[in-house]
Amino acid sequence: MVSSSFGVNAFHSVGTIIAHSGTIMGLLFPSDYTAIDECKRYIEKKLPALQYIDIVETTNEGLTYIKR
Repeated sequence: MVSSSFGVNAFHSVGTIIAHSGTIMGLLFPSDYTAIDECKRYIEKKLPALQYIDIVETTNEGLTYIKR
């Protein structure tokens, strides 16, 4: 369960991805993570100027898009 205080790494991400240009960033979560939508809503609330792009699954072959 995600803490209601939303402290540092309250959503238990296992890493971040930031493009060299700094124009794209992402959070890495385990494949069985269940609170992605809650995390997304929290980020949208706290940082409304950010533009959400997509949720993707990484593999050894690159990115695989998950239709939601």
